[in-house]
Amino acid sequence: PEARRTLITMVGKVAKELFIPFTVGGGVASEADVRRLLRAGADKVSIQTAAVSTPQLVPRAAAAFGSQCVV
Repeated sequence: PEARRTLITMVGKVAKELFIPFTVGGGVASEADVRRLLRAGADKVSIQTAAVSTPQLVPRAAAAFGSQCVV
């Protein structure tokens, strides 16, 4: 969706200007979402609603990307 592309673009811009670790959340529903946000420059990704509706997402994302970047 367009809103997701806008978020990815914004994360990339923030990552270029911000020199501290930052967490991105909201609408993260898949490993692909986590991957896109991390590639865009987020240091951590917050999985909220999907942690309840799809509980296996959290351990899968932690295994794929490292537990240090899944909140």
